[in-house]
Amino acid sequence: MRSKRFLLFTLLAAAVAAALCLRFYHAPEPAPLSGAPGAWPGSSKSADGRSLVAAFRAHQSNVLLQTAGHVERVLADDRQGTPHERFLLRVDGSMTVLVVHNLSIAPRVPVAAGDWVVLRGEYVWNDRGGLIHWTHHDPAGQHPGGWIRYNGRLYR
Repeated sequence: MRSKRFLLFTLLAAAVAAALCLRFYHAPEPAPLSGAPGAWPGSSKSADGRSLVAAFRAHQSNVLLQTAGHVERVLADDRQGTPHERFLLRVDGSMTVLVVHNLSIAPRVPVAAGDWVVLRGEYVWNDRGGLIHWTHHDPAGQHPGGWIRYNGRLYR
């Protein structure tokens, strides 16, 4: 009887340890843009918002960049075609950009207003601040991958 209890306890402890390891596993840190395989010409490794503000002022599009900021507002998902999660990110305290994250390729990022995120993706200019998409890996391997880091977890 005692050995059965010990075996049951050991199995339960191993299961809990395995579940905790899976829960707190973090993907390896993505490579910085400089020197990253497949990095685009003109891409920026800055995560402080300056590269985003510069791209906006120059009306640039299709710019791979890293940036960071606070979530200004979470918007309803875009359900036309491929579903996308959407939120407004305040960058560098001066502007907002729409983040559009493909839910058919990458998991939802459970952000709320006020949360801090760091991300890499492709910036597309518009007069309202622009948008950042490709915040996920490319299953076909033809496009540089992006990601969103939130609360210590990497979503790609």
